[in-house]
Amino acid sequence: MFDQGLTAKLKYALYLSGMLEQGNDSYASLCVNCGKCVEACPQKLPIPDLLKDVARAFEGLGSTLMKWLAMGVIRIDRFFALRRAGRER
Repeated sequence: MFDQGLTAKLKYALYLSGMLEQGNDSYASLCVNCGKCVEACPQKLPIPDLLKDVARAFEGLGSTLMKWLAMGVIRIDRFFALRRAGRER
């Protein structure tokens, strides 16, 4: 149902890690299954069930590993950027 490609999982992992700030945390597993979104949805989609699917697909162990990988890549990139900046002085 969902594109579970590497790019989608990496982007979701970046959101989970806080590297792609979106304001308040809003990932799928935060759903409390209150049903307010279903009532407000004009298509009456089963949003809590869909969010469970998203959480299963994107927030498991693989997502945690992707988050660590993404954080490592960002740190390496920052390291080399600072190193380049130090040479330019």
